[in-house]
Formats: sequence, structure tokens, C-alpha cells
Amino acid sequence: MKKAVIIAFGTAAFVIGVHQSFYYGIGASYWLFMLSGICVLLLQYINKKNEEKGKNKNK
Repeated sequence: MKKAVIIAFGTAAFVIGVHQSFYYGIGASYWLFMLSGICVLLLQYINKKNEEKGKNKNK
């Protein structure tokens, strides 16, 4: 459930950022793209953490 919310939030931030960059320029929507990037990095962190938990259980 947590991953779905992060994916939805990151995608929404990216789409809104693209829309805002058409009207106001990339400088005004830069923070939305960074927020989207943070969501991607957060997903990678969660996936890596879950992989490590799975490896520890198998040992």
C-alpha cells in the first residue's frame, strides 16, 4: 500500500511538473520534478530494504 501511494504521488508530481513547465517554465516547476525524483529514490530504497529482509530470512 505504501508503495502504491509513493508511485501515485511521484507520477502526479511529474505530470503536474510537465504541465507547469509548459506554462511557467522549468524554473517554476523544478521543485515538482525534484519531488518526483525523491519518490523514485524512495521506492528504490524500500525495494532494496525489502530484498535485504528477504535474504536475512533465508539464512
